[in-house]
Amino acid sequence: EYHIIIDKTLLIIEPEPDLRTSIKNLMEKVGFEIFMVDAVEDGFQQAQDRVPDVVLMNLYLNPSILNDSGLQWLRRLREETKAPVIVCGATINLDSMREVMRLGAFDFIPFSLSTETLFTAIERLLELQSLQAEVERLRREVDEQYSLHGLIGNTPQMRQVFRLINQVALVTAMS
Repeated sequence: EYHIIIDKTLLIIEPEPDLRTSIKNLMEKVGFEIFMVDAVEDGFQQAQDRVPDVVLMNLYLNPSILNDSGLQWLRRLREETKAPVIVCGATINLDSMREVMRLGAFDFIPFSLSTETLFTAIERLLELQSLQAEVERLRREVDEQYSLHGLIGNTPQMRQVFRLINQVALVTAMS
């Protein structure tokens, strides 16, 4: 049983129309808003226009074409849009998998594996994003609670000073 995913976008970069459509149909069932392209260049442009929550990208990882332009597009996609990418590939090649991960892919999924593997990878990615957002929120909260304009303090007296400064700032702003 898979979780329903709400308000999340998925960009599918897949040259094969039938596979692209079947992935789309699977992912729509769990609630993704889907964008599809058949070329990496178009996927890069799409991700620049609106950074998706997840990119599912097919790279043909053949050892003889390890320096394929697809790897360069993966690098650009990660560096320039920060979009999280899960790479799918038809060939399981350890060197290629390592290169894909080194370039910043979240995961590599061989096409021979089940759809459950794909769903699990996407759920792990979304969970990681959620945890990162929570850490960032908590970090901001701690910064606001224990510091003020470069002043840092965790004693009850300093927290009281911060509260007074904030109250004065609010009253001054309203005046």
